[in-house]
Amino acid sequence: MKGDKADATRVIRSVELPNRVRLPYVEQGDPSGVPVLFLHAIADSWRSFEPVLSDLPESIHAFALTQRGHGDASRPARGYHPLDFAADLAAFMDALHLEAAVVVGGSSGGFIARRFAIDHPWRTLGLVLLGSPAILRDKPGVQEMWDSTISKLKDPISPDLVREFAEGTLTRPVPQAFLETIVQENLKAPARVWRATFQGLLEDDSLGELDKIKAPTLIVWGDRDAILPPSDQESLAAAITGSRLIVYPGAGHAFYWEEPGRVASDLVAFIAELETGKHPSKSEGRSNGMSVERNEDTFRRYVEEVLKDEKLDIADEVFAEKYLSHQPDGTALERGPEDVKKFVMEYRSAFSDIEDIVEDMIGEGDRVATRWTLRVTHTGEFRGIPATGKRITITGIGIFRFSEEGKVVESWDSLDQLGMLRQLGVSANRPRTPPG
Repeated sequence: MKGDKADATRVIRSVELPNRVRLPYVEQGDPSGVPVLFLHAIADSWRSFEPVLSDLPESIHAFALTQRGHGDASRPARGYHPLDFAADLAAFMDALHLEAAVVVGGSSGGFIARRFAIDHPWRTLGLVLLGSPAILRDKPGVQEMWDSTISKLKDPISPDLVREFAEGTLTRPVPQAFLETIVQENLKAPARVWRATFQGLLEDDSLGELDKIKAPTLIVWGDRDAILPPSDQESLAAAITGSRLIVYPGAGHAFYWEEPGRVASDLVAFIAELETGKHPSKSEGRSNGMSVERNEDTFRRYVEEVLKDEKLDIADEVFAEKYLSHQPDGTALERGPEDVKKFVMEYRSAFSDIEDIVEDMIGEGDRVATRWTLRVTHTGEFRGIPATGKRITITGIGIFRFSEEGKVVESWDSLDQLGMLRQLGVSANRPRTPPG
């Protein structure tokens, strides 16, 4: 099943995300087809999926990304945990106006794919895990590789080491030209990215959250995988409700290099099941949809009970234990209910006569967008600014993304900080941390 027409439509592009990370990607297929996003493993690039892409029909609208730090993508100083890669994927979809997609993760790319499926259930049409571990840190060989090699890796990285690493994932020959492409792409990632990404994979603790995945899920594994034992894949399948495990006899860890045609065929069949509603977990997954009204009510509780009435314990019911807070400067901070409580206490000690007005609230899918106006009197010190006694007005916009359990797991906040400082009589050049 050669996808010659898909090859003909393939284009290589790049996109700059709001966090200023630039990601190269390849796109092919019919733009009206089902979107499918391919996520490569540590040290690889989009080229890792080139054989599979060549076997996909034109009806599949495929995107294969090169993730941060890898290949020709931007190499920020930090941010190489699966949480960071998953946040990039959400931003990538936003940039390309993709509401939802089937997400495919190869090997360690599966950690990112499943993180995305946990955090963005409404944007995950389906999940495909190709030779992806349930967990890494319990495998002696992997830990030994970290201790003896990866943790000590320095630039320039040896091509022989990379070639040995790639060949160790195979049990069957692949075209030599393709293998050399993989080696060259792996060498583009600096040692610090290898180390940070590997460490993030070892630290990943999402195995205990896999029961939150509601998207139809296909798990594929080669029974001659030298890294993942059968028990690993069985536990992965057991943890994801309604998932299906397919075993490729005689295949190694990187079976999508060895048998790209079979992978493409199974992927097409899986997508066809999604479209016809025949996948065993489809109806269950969609019937557990989140309530927009519930999310709006939860946000109102935050405004009325936490901010206005200072009922701080309610923050534990509104915000997830860890949520991602995007700042106006493009950075993202990991926060939790305790950070919200600290902010509210600081805010209440600095301002009185509080009037918090939600001017607009719009809910759709897993998100609630708000436009608000805050009128307060500055009666206490606020981040180095002595009390002025002035009555000020602050305006802003916030977007909150909710988990299926109804808690905030991600937020984007933007307020008129310059206007606030001017009203307080503070120089606009004086740096200030935005509240919240």
